Amino acid sequence: MLYNKKEKDYGLTFWIHLIITIPAYLSWMLFSWTYVIIGVIIIKISYKIFGGCIFTIKEFGKETEEMTFIGHYLEKWGIIKKNTKKTKWIIRTVNPILITLLSLIYQLIFKINPLIF
Repeated sequence: MLYNKKEKDYGLTFWIHLIITIPAYLSWMLFSWTYVIIGVIIIKISYKIFGGCIFTIKEFGKETEEMTFIGHYLEKWGIIKKNTKKTKWIIRTVNPILITLLSLIYQLIFKINPLIF
């Protein structure tokens, strides 16, 4: 596991990251599907520009093939055995697709309005 020596687990960056991550995962029911798609595009562009998630880089110093914020803490809490390249792929590729599909199904097929926007 990588650590930024200036900041330990559960520091300020962790809490900011968590405050952003939870609504992102709930975005399919909180925000209009158009905002969800825009958000996914913005996060994908930021990964390309910065070489990964800026908060993960800030917290852990750099990002590797298997490093993700969620994967790190799931491993730390014993929920997964190892934070792997596959874990990163699921978090970075599968989850945004699922969140987008959920928002489309929830809002366009079931015609349920988002809770916030």
